[in-house]
Amino acid sequence: MLLLGFLIPYVRKYYNFHQKVGNSYAFSFFMWFWGLLAGWGNENSVCWVILVVGLFLFTHRKCRCNETWLYLGLIGLMMGYSLTIMAPGNMVRLHTEFGSDYHSWLTLNTIQNNFRTLGRIFTLQLIMWYFCLKALFKLKKSNAGNMVLKKDKLLAKITCLSAFGMSTIMIVSPFFAPRNGFPGTIYLVIASVILLRVQNELGNEIVSIAARKFLFGVGSLYFIMTFLITIQYSYEMKSQMCNFINSVKQVRLASPDTVFTVQVFKGPSPIIKFLSGYHLMYHSLAKEADS
Repeated sequence: MLLLGFLIPYVRKYYNFHQKVGNSYAFSFFMWFWGLLAGWGNENSVCWVILVVGLFLFTHRKCRCNETWLYLGLIGLMMGYSLTIMAPGNMVRLHTEFGSDYHSWLTLNTIQNNFRTLGRIFTLQLIMWYFCLKALFKLKKSNAGNMVLKKDKLLAKITCLSAFGMSTIMIVSPFFAPRNGFPGTIYLVIASVILLRVQNELGNEIVSIAARKFLFGVGSLYFIMTFLITIQYSYEMKSQMCNFINSVKQVRLASPDTVFTVQVFKGPSPIIKFLSGYHLMYHSLAKEADS
């Protein structure tokens, strides 16, 4: 939310670069500080936003309507991203996960696992990718002289490329969880909404009514499925945790010095994780008695 909110003044400037958005010192400082907070958040999305904003400012570097906040916001974003990447916790996590051999984390097995995770993410995004690519192809020659339409199509393309990059860059990461596909999915949703708006304004039928009904049905069924599975497993996890806490309390009251051994929590299977849309949060206990 911080990153998307930070981009709103840049998007406004993108559609009308000659319009002054905020030329005061207070607004410039505000954009720098907001950029610092927005950049200090997520590894696989901010880097692409920095690249896009940097290219945007580079292409307009000679324009007389440049404003100070444009550059200070980018500087703040880069500073925040540097704090994220260079945080000591990253090295601690590497050492914890890979031990003394953490320097050689990029193994063939890691890359294979990352590709499998990427495949699952793209599977979940498939319908939106289909719509975006089909819409961009159909709009390729539509209203060539319409400057606003050109900007809409370019923004949709940039957003799609950013979404693709936000997910694929995780292939070379030591930690690629399905949740890392969330930023790319959000930007893909934004691209889809831009193209839907263009479709409505032009009156062009990019996707037929029958196809839209089908996609709506599929989306509704997917929502119902993921919602019910998430609720069901969350209830099971809650029950396991309550039973665990009650057992510990009973043993503690009966004999405080007794070593109490419990079963490891039953985690969700890979199929359940996938069918839930990767929404599940669950607890884990170490199997070693001395942990």
